[in-house]
Amino acid sequence: DITFDNIEVDSSDAERADWLTDLHITGGKNITFQNSYFHGTADGYMEVGDTAAESMSIIQDTWNFTFSNNVVEGYHHGLQMFDVRDTVISGNDISKIEGDGMRMGGARNMLIEDNYMHDFYGADQNVTHSDMIQVWGTNAEILTENLVVRDNILDTGGGAATQGIFIRNAQTQGGGELGQPYEGVTVTGNVIYNGHQNGIAIADANDVLVANNTLLWDSDAEMAWGSESSSGVPNISVRWSSDVTIEDNISGGYITSGNQNTVFQGNETINYTDSLSKDYINNHFVNALVPGENDLRDLQLIPESDWNGTGSPISWAPEASDDGFEAVMRAAEDTADRYHYIFDASLSRDEAGLADGDSTYVWQFSDGTVAYGEVIEKYFDDKGMNEVELTIYDGNNVLDTITRSVDVRSKEILEIDFENGLMDQSDNNADVGKTGDYEEVDGNGGGTGALIGSGNKIE
Repeated sequence: DITFDNIEVDSSDAERADWLTDLHITGGKNITFQNSYFHGTADGYMEVGDTAAESMSIIQDTWNFTFSNNVVEGYHHGLQMFDVRDTVISGNDISKIEGDGMRMGGARNMLIEDNYMHDFYGADQNVTHSDMIQVWGTNAEILTENLVVRDNILDTGGGAATQGIFIRNAQTQGGGELGQPYEGVTVTGNVIYNGHQNGIAIADANDVLVANNTLLWDSDAEMAWGSESSSGVPNISVRWSSDVTIEDNISGGYITSGNQNTVFQGNETINYTDSLSKDYINNHFVNALVPGENDLRDLQLIPESDWNGTGSPISWAPEASDDGFEAVMRAAEDTADRYHYIFDASLSRDEAGLADGDSTYVWQFSDGTVAYGEVIEKYFDDKGMNEVELTIYDGNNVLDTITRSVDVRSKEILEIDFENGLMDQSDNNADVGKTGDYEEVDGNGGGTGALIGSGNKIE
């Protein structure tokens, strides 16, 4: 029966064993931490050989623990919870984490909602695996039941890729005493912007609902294993579970192997490669392909998208701003000319709704050019990264400024370097193979052309 309100815990300069934590509760009941600030020793990406920062907490064998509206940053792991009952984790801001933002085993009646997890430092995966939310089960003494994860934003921001929401019972594979499936797992309304294929991954559970989530790919966010690194499209995966419902989600893909009694309906699949597809990401989202850092304005649906009503309500096109005037920038590549872009600020908004066109819109580009208007055209001279700043004025008053980057793609489809073993030198990085001396085929309008094989390989 203790509430801690508006406290600060600062161990950022501490020198002590990495197994110590700033918050440790064992055998507690009715304990609340709210409106508080925890910051630890982590200060960057964790390489092999680095000493792990301390972790923020261990909450163990505890009933009615509430952690709400707190800021947590700079730890190896954030909230670690084991064999806990009737737990609420809500409204927290968690960032600058090397490993897991939340990790738990043995969670009965737990609600995780309205949290903002972002900009994780990450770690070489040879040191530790990185998840924003992980439910595992090793050494748990109670079975996870009635777990609800809803309405959270999991955003890489400018950080490393992590697994998003990963839920699986390790004791099922290891033959533990609690090897039976988890009971009652609900994952709804979350926005996940990340660079690992496990956007939402659930296994070994009964009574699973995965609904109205939006999963988007941050292709700049990578996960590394030593010298190798990669970024993958986040998918929804539910496997080896029973009584599963997967509905009304937006994701790059879906995996449903090994389940019993699965309902799959109303889901949309994002296309990231074909700009002519009706499911191409830029046909639905404001600016979800923007490289580097962005925010929720970029990850929301445009008003004319028929995907509004599907995916997380957080990602639906808003009718108005909740927090003053917001400048919103769209950058659309011309499908016929990669150097030609349309920049559109018409989705900018205030509390009353979309901004009227009477404001002054000033666009400044990193090449020194300036343009004016709510919607403008821009022809870039070459491929490469360009910074764009939009400032919106009401008279002489600045309403808002937003800066985004545009990675202009090369127009070259294929450029082959024969001296270095048939390497594709264009931005497409196609596989190029040589299976014989050469072969000529009839060209479209006469003449000859190269034989194009299946897939992306020139044979």
